[in-house]
Amino acid sequence: MLYQFHLLVFRFLGLTDLLGSHYEDNTIATGYGGYIAQPILRKFYDDKKGNISKEEAKAILEKCLTVLFYRDARTINKIQIAVADENGVQISEPYPLPTQWTFKGF
Repeated sequence: MLYQFHLLVFRFLGLTDLLGSHYEDNTIATGYGGYIAQPILRKFYDDKKGNISKEEAKAILEKCLTVLFYRDARTINKIQIAVADENGVQISEPYPLPTQWTFKGF
């Protein structure tokens, strides 16, 4: 007997906070990132019409995190990026984002 299975595969990005508020969107950023990074993510997503490679996604995340790092300036510039896809979850080793603090005003 031959069984055939059809999997319905879809992508979902949503958020539920501690108060139970929830929503779905194409991009999500929380905390301070909701104010600073979310506009950058939305513009990038809209410009690419949702067709984004893993390399492009990593680059835009690094850009967002660099902007947030400069705005906070009390945190460390070391990050990790996780990828969740059909192959499971891969989490990168921590690595530093390049920074530039040698401006005349400093």
